[in-house]
Amino acid sequence: MANSLKFKNKRSVFIIFVSIFLSVLLFNFFFNSNNTKIKKFAINKEVKFKNEIVDGKKIICEGKIDFNDCVSIHTKNNILLLGNSQLNGAINIKDEDFLTSYYLFNELKKNNQNLITFAIANGSLSEFLILTEYINSKIELKKIIISLVFDDLREGSIKPNILSFFEEEKFKKQFKKTKHRKKILKKISNKSNPIKKYDDDDTIQEIAEKKLNDFLNYCCKLDKKKLLASNKIYHKLYLFRNYIFQINPGTERKLIPAFYEDNMSSLNEIINFSKINNIDLYLFIAPLRNDIKRPYDVDQYNKFIKSIKELSEKNNLPFKNFESVVPNNMWGTKLSTSLSREVEADFMHFQAPGHKILSSHILKLIKN
Repeated sequence: MANSLKFKNKRSVFIIFVSIFLSVLLFNFFFNSNNTKIKKFAINKEVKFKNEIVDGKKIICEGKIDFNDCVSIHTKNNILLLGNSQLNGAINIKDEDFLTSYYLFNELKKNNQNLITFAIANGSLSEFLILTEYINSKIELKKIIISLVFDDLREGSIKPNILSFFEEEKFKKQFKKTKHRKKILKKISNKSNPIKKYDDDDTIQEIAEKKLNDFLNYCCKLDKKKLLASNKIYHKLYLFRNYIFQINPGTERKLIPAFYEDNMSSLNEIINFSKINNIDLYLFIAPLRNDIKRPYDVDQYNKFIKSIKELSEKNNLPFKNFESVVPNNMWGTKLSTSLSREVEADFMHFQAPGHKILSSHILKLIKN
C-alpha cells in the first residue's frame, strides 16, 4: 500500500514537471517575443512598418514592451511625439526610405534636442495621457507633440502594452490625482494586478510563484511573451468585432459619445499636466486622404476640428490642421481590417515622401 502511494506521488510530480515543460515550449512557439512578429498581425498588402534606428538606438516605440529601447534617463531636452500607426507605417516603403520621426530626430539633434516617438495602433488620448505621465516620471520632458485622429477617439479601452505601466504600484498611486484619472483606473482595475489587502509577509505560494516567474523571465522572457500574447488576442478580437458589425475603413464611423468625452477629458488632463510641469504642448490634426468619401459623419468630424481649435485657443496652444498636407496620390490600399480578405482603401497610411512632408510641417509648428 505504501509503495503504491509512493508511486502515485512520484507520477503526479512527474506529470506536473512535464506539463510545465511542455507549456513553456508551446508558449515560446506561439508567442515568440520578436518584435517583427508583433507587426505581422497588422501588416497589410501595401503598408510596411519600420523600426527606425539612429546610431544603434530605436527612435519609435509602442509601449511597455519596448519602452527602454526608446527612453534613456541620460537624455536632455526631450521632445515626445505621440500618434497612431501612421507614424511607424508607410505605403510600399523601401530600405532607403525613412519615416516622419527619422527626419525630425535628425533635425532636432542639430539643436541638442532628443525626439522620442510612441506610435500606438488606434491610440486613444487616454493612452496618450498614461504614456505622457509615465515617461515624464522617468525623464524630464520639454515638449509634447500630439497627432490627433478623429477615428481614434472612438477607442474606449486601454491596450495591454499601455496597461502594463500600472504594474508599477508607485506609478499607479501617482496617476490617480483627479476624478477622470480615477475613472480610468476603475475601468481597468479588473485587468491589472490586484492590490494586496495586508502588508504581511509573502506566503509560500507567492514566494514560489515569484521564483518561478523570475526563472521563466530569465530563460524565456516570459513577461514580453505574455504581453505579446495579450496583444495578439486583442487584435484578433478587433478583427472579429469588425467582421460581425461589417466595419471597414470606408464604413461611416459615428462617434461614441461616452468614449469621445473620455478622450477629450484625457486631452484636458494632458493640457493641465503640461502647464503644471512647464512643458510646451503642440497639437495637430493628422493627415487624411480626401480623394474618396471619408468614413466619418461630416458634421461630427467638423465639430471635432472646431472643438480642438477652440481648446487650443483657450489654452494658448500652438495648433495646426495637417489633414490635407499629403497629396492624394501618396495614399494606398490594405488588406481587410476584419476576418475577410478583401482589399480596402487606406485612410491612414501614405508613401515615404509623405513622411518627409509631414516632418517639415511638424518642424515648422514647434519652431514657430
